[in-house]
Amino acid sequence: MAKLRFLGDPTEPPEGRGREINGRRWHQAPGTQFTLRKYNYKKHLEEIKQNLEEGPGYFLESISEDTIHGGVTQPAIFGLIRMIMPSIETLARAKSIGPTTLLFILDVPAATFVWNLYRDMLTHNDEWVRAKVGKQNIKPATWITMSTSDGISNPHTIDLHNGIHALNVGSLYYDLIKYLDDEIGKAPPDKTIEIIDGIEYLEDAKNDEVQLILGEIRTTEKLQKGTDDWFERHMQMKLRQKTQPKPQKPDQ
Repeated sequence: MAKLRFLGDPTEPPEGRGREINGRRWHQAPGTQFTLRKYNYKKHLEEIKQNLEEGPGYFLESISEDTIHGGVTQPAIFGLIRMIMPSIETLARAKSIGPTTLLFILDVPAATFVWNLYRDMLTHNDEWVRAKVGKQNIKPATWITMSTSDGISNPHTIDLHNGIHALNVGSLYYDLIKYLDDEIGKAPPDKTIEIIDGIEYLEDAKNDEVQLILGEIRTTEKLQKGTDDWFERHMQMKLRQKTQPKPQKPDQ
């Protein structure tokens, strides 16, 4: 299957919106602001790889035997996509490219369609959703092979005639690990990038949801203060009990 032509990465927000990180703008909810810090680029890539191996990689390996014998359902495999895609976005941000661009580099057909569907629908739903383009219905599907060494030359398939887009989660995972290995191998040891360290909810935000969050935290702070006071009184009481002399038994 020939790779579909890549038309560009539309995932960057319009000028003046979002937050610039490593030379590229990223979506940022109104009334919030990412807090950033400098971090070693190579170490960051190594940690992304470790998170992949200890998260989706662990589950991928654990179900490999069941997959071979046909014992794993498609929804179970699909759950792995939810675990892999945040690493796709984190790695893309470190490299100053869009997540769609990274998916295209990893040979995912219709990369913009995959990312858009993941972001807008599959992240927020447990229903097996369909995409509709004009009169065409496209069903997203998932399957697994553990590597391309099993003779499968087209690990991901798109069949618009029959309305199916199938993502091979095993190939996506292993291609991503290989890409990380290559990038780690050539990463300058002293290069630093910006990574997201936190999110700040702005006091003057006009966003109703942010104001609700601020109100909740203020209420929680009062509750926390009451809990702290109780805990401190409790510990002082326990300390007094320990330091008070034990009552003497009366002489027999």
